[in-house]
This record gives sequence, structure tokens and C-alpha cells, in this order.
Amino acid sequence: MKESTVNTIVGATTIAGIVGLVALLMILGGLSQSFGGGYEVTITTPDASGLHAGSRVTYSGLDIGRIESVRFQAQPKTGVIAIALITDDKVQLPDDVKVSIQNPLLGGSATAALVREAGPVDRYLPKDGSASILGEPAVDLSKLAAELRNALGGPMEEFKRISDNFEALSHEWALVGENVNQLVEMRSTDDVDNGDAVGNVATVLARADQRLAELKIAIEGVNQYVNDEELRENIRSGAANAKVLSQRVNDSLDTLKARYVAVADEISAVMQSAKKLTDKAVDGGGTIGKMMSDPELYENLNDASQRLKTAIDDARLLVEKWKAEGLPVQF
Repeated sequence: MKESTVNTIVGATTIAGIVGLVALLMILGGLSQSFGGGYEVTITTPDASGLHAGSRVTYSGLDIGRIESVRFQAQPKTGVIAIALITDDKVQLPDDVKVSIQNPLLGGSATAALVREAGPVDRYLPKDGSASILGEPAVDLSKLAAELRNALGGPMEEFKRISDNFEALSHEWALVGENVNQLVEMRSTDDVDNGDAVGNVATVLARADQRLAELKIAIEGVNQYVNDEELRENIRSGAANAKVLSQRVNDSLDTLKARYVAVADEISAVMQSAKKLTDKAVDGGGTIGKMMSDPELYENLNDASQRLKTAIDDARLLVEKWKAEGLPVQF
């Protein structure tokens, strides 16, 4: 690349940078001050409260300038004098504006905020450098923090109480969660039956599953019976046979009952006859009665019986002798 071309590019870049800087200064409001524009306003305030050269000056929330210098008032006066530069000549400040020095809570430079009450504007401050604005005392952030703590004391105590209650409630819910976990913890039904574990919802559901499985098997059996024509026919035949058998048993029981009644009647008649015979014997009438009431007849019968026994014994001995010796027959 030729040297002339390089110089041209460098020159164009420099010009573009200068134009950009001028535009930036115009945007930030610093161009008028750089060229001697704007006007000064004197701010008298009890204390600087963090103001220094370069601090922002705002009006209705917009940046309109900056603090040029800060110094003490000449004795015996007290307070601070700050010179503010309003960088835009077009900004007109009402003569009833006041300065509120604002310090950010999180640190940083203080800001001189110009404020006024709402309403129509009658007069404006001059722009010849003679304008003066009174500054309000800066808010003591330490006092503000103390007042804020005092104001929030009650709510903070209530919040602490709510926090403690919430912590206790959280603990209770933790216990409830543990109990729920114990209720749904998987446990073997065998361990529960053996006494090694305590039953819970999981074991109840497990037992319910077992019962459902058994019910399913039973239903399958019923379905098998309902859908098996041969099995149903066998059951119907068995029921019919059972009905016939039952009828036969009933008939047999009726017959047996009739026979029992007849036998009972016969036994009753025999018992009546025996009773009559016994009564007659006891009364002494008839042969049996005489035998039972006459001792001599008993003794005679007893003697006859003894003699008959002796005769039978002699006959038995004679027969045995004949068997041993032979029958003695002579012609």
C-alpha cells in the first residue's frame, strides 16, 4: 500500500474521531461549557454532605450541569458554598427552586437535586452568574436508618414471630413427611406376619393386591365354569342325581319310620302282656304264682331235679361202661 494512501486513511480516521467526540460532548451537555457556554448558580447549604467538584446537578430528574467547586463561607458565617454550572443556556430555573443534596444508599457521589413545589412559575433566576439558591440540610442517613429501624421494629418483631411459627410449622411438616414416608415405605407382608415389621399402607395395598389376584383366579374359575358346557352339564346331572337320591332317602326314611312305629307297637303289646303275666304271678294265681308263693312245691321240684340229675349221671356211666366193655347180650 502506498504511503499517500495510508496517510489519507489516518487523516480520515482522525477527523471521524474528532467529529464523534464533538457529538458526544453535545449529547452529554459538555460542549457549551468547553466553549464557555452555560451559566453559574451559587448554592448555599449548611453542609456539603458529600458534594465535590464534578458532582451532578439535576432538575426534575434530568442532568443539567455539575458542581464546579465547594468551599466554606467566610467567617463568622457557617455553611458551605457550592458553585454549580448549568451547562445548557436553554434551561431556565424558577426562582423558588431549592437544593436537596442526595446521597446514594449504596455509595457513590452525592447529587445536588433542584426541586420545587408544583405550580405556575412567576419568575426565573438570572443567567448572569448572580443567581443564588438555598440548599436544604442533607438527610442524615444514619438518623434515617435509625428511624427506619424504629419504624420497622414492630413489623420486624411480627415477622420474626411469623418466621418462628413458620419454622415450627416446617418442623411439624417434616415430622408429618416422615410419618407419611413410614406409612408408604415398602415392607414385606411376611415380615409383618412374623412380627419383624409394623404394617402400613404399603402392606395393606400389597395384601389387597394378593386378594385381587385370588379374586381374579376365582373369577377365572367361574368364567371357566360358565364357558364350559360339559362341566355345567355334569353339575346339572349331579344336582339331578342328588335330588333323586334325596327323594329316595326321604322315601326310605318314611318306610323306616313306619316300620319303627309298627315294631314299637308290637314291643308295647309284648310289654303289656309281660306286665299282665308278672302281675298275675305276683298275685299268686296260676302255676307260676303257686311256684313262687308255695315253698314246699319249690323243695319238691328241687328234690326231683336232684334225683333226675343222679339218674342221668348213672345212665351216662352205664353207657360209658358199655362202650368200654361192650354190650353184655346172652342168648
